[in-house]
Amino acid sequence: MTVTAANPRADQAALTKLHVAVQASQPGQGRLTQSRLAEARRALESLLTDDSAEARSYHPYARALLEQIRERQRLSAQNERLNRELDAGGRNVEEQGRELDTLRRQNAELQKKLDALTEIERRLPPPVTPAAPRPGGSG
Repeated sequence: MTVTAANPRADQAALTKLHVAVQASQPGQGRLTQSRLAEARRALESLLTDDSAEARSYHPYARALLEQIRERQRLSAQNERLNRELDAGGRNVEEQGRELDTLRRQNAELQKKLDALTEIERRLPPPVTPAAPRPGGSG
């Protein structure tokens, strides 16, 4: 991209907007933050609203980069939503784990009580059966 002789300042301003957008849209050292993407998007939208001949020469690049930034923002929002769902699911798993532990303890307690009842039943003397009446006896 070269500076045109017609209006070098306007061309340089348009090129600067494009350069700012490209720099803001780069991942760089850390995560690509929403604020940096918003900054890049504003610079590109500003460039696209500039109807000067110098700015129009950069419009195809600006539109392509703007589309990429919109897609990044959409994917970033989707990623955040999925992370929230995953965190919520993790909490549900933790709650279910605690509930399972409680149910296991209750089950163990009930099993001990059942075993104690079974032991008591074993210790009981056998039931006494009444003697059968004698045939032909007086009664």
